Amino acid sequence: MNRKRFALTLIVVTLLTLTVAVANCGSVNYPHRGDTSLPTTASDQTPTPTGLVFSDGFERGWGAWTYDSPVRDQETGGHVTSGPWAILGATYALDSTVVHSGNIAAKFTLPEVMGSWSNVYKTVDYATTLYMSGWFMFDASIPNGSYLLVGPCICGYGDHDLVCGYIYNSNGVLKWSTEYYTNAAGDTLFATSSLGPSIQTKVWYNVQVMSKVGNGNGEVAMWVMQQGQSQFTEIARMTGLTNDGDKGPNGEIGARHLQVGPYVPSSWVGPSQQAFPVKAWYDDTLASTSALGPVSKITTTTITASTTAPAVGQSVTFTATLKSGTTALSGKSVSIYHYFNGVKYTDTTKTTNSAGQISLTQSFGSTGQRTYYATFAGDTGYKTSTSPAVTINVQ
Repeated sequence: MNRKRFALTLIVVTLLTLTVAVANCGSVNYPHRGDTSLPTTASDQTPTPTGLVFSDGFERGWGAWTYDSPVRDQETGGHVTSGPWAILGATYALDSTVVHSGNIAAKFTLPEVMGSWSNVYKTVDYATTLYMSGWFMFDASIPNGSYLLVGPCICGYGDHDLVCGYIYNSNGVLKWSTEYYTNAAGDTLFATSSLGPSIQTKVWYNVQVMSKVGNGNGEVAMWVMQQGQSQFTEIARMTGLTNDGDKGPNGEIGARHLQVGPYVPSSWVGPSQQAFPVKAWYDDTLASTSALGPVSKITTTTITASTTAPAVGQSVTFTATLKSGTTALSGKSVSIYHYFNGVKYTDTTKTTNSAGQISLTQSFGSTGQRTYYATFAGDTGYKTSTSPAVTINVQ
């Protein structure tokens, strides 16, 4: 949702109405002394990538970040001011007591108001493909059915969210969610996943997002790495997108703005969205034209059987297939196993061929039901996955 283009109407006692346009892509500060349970340092460092576009850990304060008011991008005539931006009672501060690394992190607070945000932005040269990552930690109780923007966000010229990292409460379980943009839908699409590290308050996470702008070949992805882990886990990947509609004044396409900071959406994300207060910390932000650290890609494992109702003594061939997206994975170790009368039996473990497949042929000496699975244990580049069951009823 392009929350960055709305009007805030202030009515004064003289009945004069003033409409102020604000950009998004103050009040009481929370004392840090009450946050003694929060981790204050961490040794995790994302390797400096090739193609580095931007890097900042707030050690220089807000100096590396800019925003425009009333319109973010100075090229559209907005007033440019250095620093962060907050609205609807949100606050921002530099924090020396809770950091991921170095001496300073950025701390943002949001009141219990839907539609409140507190963000900082960076304008960069147009990039058709851009990766952005940053460490963040939050302290909030997210209600069921509600979203929280945790970032980072990669935005276009007109401030559409090309891709952003969110957290969503799905029936009491916090899940990672990816917001992304298409020409047809705008920035209102979400892909929520059960993958990735479990989500807890007061724990540092590194969220990485990627935006590739194109016409039918656009792509977005999101990865997450928890403090103490050595690689990112792929949360979601959407391909084949037409997402080149947010163009610059001369037809430029691609990422134009970087954003970090929390946002509690209003009801545009769904009728279950509620207001809730938030505290969030951000540190060590990077943007690059190449991936930011080692990633673990999502896999899918499937299994099929030549027949599911064989006679006693009849041969059945099982075929297991391992893929990442639409790409078959060769040279990977995949196992086929089954359950019979509640006991697990491992039938074979083989290395996948060029089609990402292994096979097993066997027959059965007695009647009964057997449930077969194929599984991939994962490795340094790919996540574990297990197939849905195939049930064999021997007649």
